[in-house]
Amino acid sequence: MGNTPSSNKITTSQFHSKIEMSKKTGVLTLPNSKIEEIPIYILSFPNLKSLDLSGNRITRIPPEIKQLQNLKILNLSHNSITELPPEIFELKNLKTLNLSHNKISNISVDIQKLKSLTQLILSNNEISSIPKEISQLNSVTQIDLSNNRIQSLPDDIGDGLECCEEINMTNNVLVHVPASISKMSRLKNLKLNNNSIVDFPNEILTSSSVCFIEIENNVLPEDKFRELDGYEKYCERRKGRIDQFIK
Repeated sequence: MGNTPSSNKITTSQFHSKIEMSKKTGVLTLPNSKIEEIPIYILSFPNLKSLDLSGNRITRIPPEIKQLQNLKILNLSHNSITELPPEIFELKNLKTLNLSHNKISNISVDIQKLKSLTQLILSNNEISSIPKEISQLNSVTQIDLSNNRIQSLPDDIGDGLECCEEINMTNNVLVHVPASISKMSRLKNLKLNNNSIVDFPNEILTSSSVCFIEIENNVLPEDKFRELDGYEKYCERRKGRIDQFIK
């Protein structure tokens, strides 16, 4: 996330040193190293728990990624990846998946298989639609889909995502916001700036846990948003949350 990182190719000795160290620590960090392909042999390290190859020149994720069954953190942000192989959804212990700033256009229905996932970061891609199966990610606390081309969210998205605390949909082309979001009992932050939203469900204002709504620069004028039924109740909830932070 943030600005495009600089690239400083590491020496061969530094590369191999980090590889060897990762066998002991379970952590491999090789960002901004001008890597064009994920080295297949590192995908056979059984104890690897965290892999950071952000800011490189990677265009594909090899199917061998499924061998990293102990992997918890995968950061492939700021690359040129266009699609996700089916095998990536076999990473049963994955908690953080960061694929922001790539060229991904599609999210497979198999996303539902990542039952341990807590952070899903797919901002700054070319995604135009979201499968309804995303609602089955019941361990996720944060979803960032900002800066894409998403036109709509599944109507029943709020029927799952029971642990989700933040959804960031800033800079998309959303027209409507599903009322089912009001059912997400832990959702606190809903970011909807810079879309094409024309209306807003009263349920989210009156009977949800959402405390912070960002909805600037939409078709729906801000003054009209403030006139909606339930806006005062939302403001009370927001104030209560702010007071908690101040204490």
